[in-house]
Amino acid sequence: MIFENFFIFIILLFFLIILIDILFIKNDKKFLKFNIFVKFIKYIMPIILFLFVFRSFIIEPFRIPSRSMVPALFDGDFILVNKFIYGVRIPIINKKIIDISSPKIGDMIVFKHFSGKNFVKRVIGCPGDHIKYDNENLYVNNNLFIKLYFSEDVDVSHDSINIFPIESYKEEFCDDKYHNIYLRPWFANAFYINNNIIVPNNSYYVMGDNRSTSHDSRSWGVVKDDDIVGQVFFVWFSWDLYYKDIRWNRICINVL
Repeated sequence: MIFENFFIFIILLFFLIILIDILFIKNDKKFLKFNIFVKFIKYIMPIILFLFVFRSFIIEPFRIPSRSMVPALFDGDFILVNKFIYGVRIPIINKKIIDISSPKIGDMIVFKHFSGKNFVKRVIGCPGDHIKYDNENLYVNNNLFIKLYFSEDVDVSHDSINIFPIESYKEEFCDDKYHNIYLRPWFANAFYINNNIIVPNNSYYVMGDNRSTSHDSRSWGVVKDDDIVGQVFFVWFSWDLYYKDIRWNRICINVL
């Protein structure tokens, strides 16, 4: 939102300068430096407008600040979010004016949390779905999401709670699609209050892939459709916040 506000301010300022030039100054030689400045603005205005439209309506970059979506997304990942896929929204107020599609189970989405921060989680339930989470087992409409044991070989070398064992699973959810999740049996149902719920209209139930330590819909409720920014589809860069180094194996990867 800060970006959109800044760009709108710059665009309005540039238009004001051009308007002053047209109405009062024009090509007056006494204002030669100002005229040169106005010409410069006219050259860069299309670029600024393009960047504003592109970032506000099509693709926006974000940085992952936490490990709640490990192993799909790591803290320090720089991601790209498709803002157009779910519809066209008015910048700043984020009101949808053209509906294109809706989030599906399995989509990784960025949304505006009620705290004012941008969060990224995975969609687990859509409007009308009955979600039940019990003893690390996930049920959607009374259908158990199948967990296939994957590996115990999990990198937790810089995890603040790595004293607890982590188990890695492949979680199948529909049409043979799956995603990897991390579970910590010691943390089961530690802080959940919304673990048996029917998802309201225009809302989505989301969870982190680092399942046992993610604060998500289980603890603070559903995500409103108006708060959704877009779908995560690409990691273009990754910086390891602990080792202060580039994660070369996570540069330019598709995460759909």
